[in-house]
Amino acid sequence: MRTPLVLAAFAVLLAPRGAFAWSANGHKTVALIAQSRLSPAAKAAVAGLLGSATMDGVAPCADDVRGKSGYVCDGIPMADDPQSQPWHFVDAPIADAPSNGAALEAYCPGGACVIDQINAEVSVLKTSTVQADRQLALIFLIHFVGDEHQPLHCADEIVNGVNDRGGNLKGVSFGGAAAEQTAGPSADFSKLNLHALWDHQILPGDTNDPQAESQRLIADLRGKDVSSWTAGDFVHDAAFESYLLAKNTVYPAYYAPNGRVIDANYQARMKPIVDERLERAGVRLAALLESALGGSSAAARPAGASASALEKTRGRVKKAEADTP
Repeated sequence: MRTPLVLAAFAVLLAPRGAFAWSANGHKTVALIAQSRLSPAAKAAVAGLLGSATMDGVAPCADDVRGKSGYVCDGIPMADDPQSQPWHFVDAPIADAPSNGAALEAYCPGGACVIDQINAEVSVLKTSTVQADRQLALIFLIHFVGDEHQPLHCADEIVNGVNDRGGNLKGVSFGGAAAEQTAGPSADFSKLNLHALWDHQILPGDTNDPQAESQRLIADLRGKDVSSWTAGDFVHDAAFESYLLAKNTVYPAYYAPNGRVIDANYQARMKPIVDERLERAGVRLAALLESALGGSSAAARPAGASASALEKTRGRVKKAEADTP
């Protein structure tokens, strides 16, 4: 399984709160950017689905629910959802040459990848009238859009027949500290690896501030023409962008001389990429929510009403608080 993922912009190594992340706080950053761009109607629809929970509060929950029962997501009881494991990524080998985002469907068997699950969650929000299904779809959508913008969630490398799982099997060191290069299905990833480097906060305690990061990026977006980011099939486009970044930037940097030692120069080169991926994720999440909820007036189905086949497959929220410890 992949390490749980999420985002947050990272500062250079010597900054007081130096960070390099795609961690839970990064998912929160994406959610806060999106929230700042929503219309009043979409904000009201989100609030109607989440109740006292918030977009940034639920943003990490699709990671946290895996392997847990009786999990509470910002006050919302949820069930363990093991089938969601592959929904966080799409693994396209960097040795391949997909021509566009649509070509990534070849790496998405049975719709079990981040691209198709984003579209599935949007469909539930647009068509379902079951409150619990729509609530869960919103929670998952907020998370998956962030995932899709992490380069190593859309690419992998096959080395001697072994899939590196998006860099999870590529050890790196940070600031010159020794890191163990590990491989194999039972490898111990307590040491830093390339995927974790892009997924998580490096410094202990996940100290970066999503409120501050989101405000910084929201300010950067002011006056910026981002219309191209939400043109056409931008869900597939986002995954293809991430794939190309992994193939042309992240993996080559790893194989460069001393590429396994992460230093201030590495962070300075990658920081603009992270910033823009967070911005694009926030802008695109807002666009998807506007499309699904901006004019939505769907109400919860009365108790006892039959659910559609689609809704039944999405009914994964715990209905009883008694199930929660």
